[in-house]
Amino acid sequence: MYFLVLSLLSLLVSFPLFRTLRSSALVRGTWWGMTFTFTGAAAFFFAFVVVGTKLTKPEPSFALVIRVTDQAGKKITSGKITIDFGQDRRGPFSINDTGEVHVLSVPVSFIGRDVSVDLEVPGHDMVGPSSVTLDATGVLALKVARLPMPRWKIAGRVITPTGQAVSEARVAIPELSVATETNQDGYFKLELSADPNTAVLLHAEKGAVGTFNGTVTPGNTELDIILGSSR
Repeated sequence: MYFLVLSLLSLLVSFPLFRTLRSSALVRGTWWGMTFTFTGAAAFFFAFVVVGTKLTKPEPSFALVIRVTDQAGKKITSGKITIDFGQDRRGPFSINDTGEVHVLSVPVSFIGRDVSVDLEVPGHDMVGPSSVTLDATGVLALKVARLPMPRWKIAGRVITPTGQAVSEARVAIPELSVATETNQDGYFKLELSADPNTAVLLHAEKGAVGTFNGTVTPGNTELDIILGSSR
C-alpha cells in the first residue's frame, strides 16, 4: 500500500514538473547485471520511488520472550507484565500457562539497553531492580519472591454441649502445624501466618469429652468451639 501511494505521488509531481517547467533529469544505474538509463519524468519518477522506499525501510526487530519463575525455579503462570521501551509502552500482557509473555516487534536497537518492567503477580514481589537490560538472546528471565503472610489470631473458648468450659483441650490448625491447649476457663489463642480470605481447618479434642472439626477464618477471636459437634 505504501509503495502504491509513493508511486502515485511521484507521478503527480513529475509530470507537471517536466511539462510545465521544462525540467530535465537523468538516472543511470546497473541492477541485476543490466544497465538502465532513465530520462525526463521517468527519471524523476524512478528516483522518487527508490529514495522514498529506502528512507522508509523499517528497523529490524525481534520477538522478546519474558519468562517468570519463583526463586526455586518454579514457573509462575498468572499475573501481568508491562514493559516500557522509552516512548513505546507495551502491555499489560497476561503471563501464559507456560510462564511466559511474548512481546513482538521489538526494535533490535534496544539490545544492550535498559528497559523498565512492571511485574504484577498476586502475593509476590519482583526480585531485583525494575530496570533490566535486554541481551542478544531475546529472552528476559524475571524472578519473583513470595511476600510474607500477615500474622493473624484465632481465639475463643472450648465448651461442652451444655456450655461448660473444657480445660486442657488440644486446639490445632493441622495444615499449618500450629497447636495449643485451653486454659482452666476453656479459652485458647492461636497465632498464625495465613491469607485472611482463606478459611483453615481447626481441630479440637479432649479425651472422652469429644472432638470438633470445622473451618474458621483467620482473625476470628470470638469462637465457641463445642466438642462433639463439627461444621
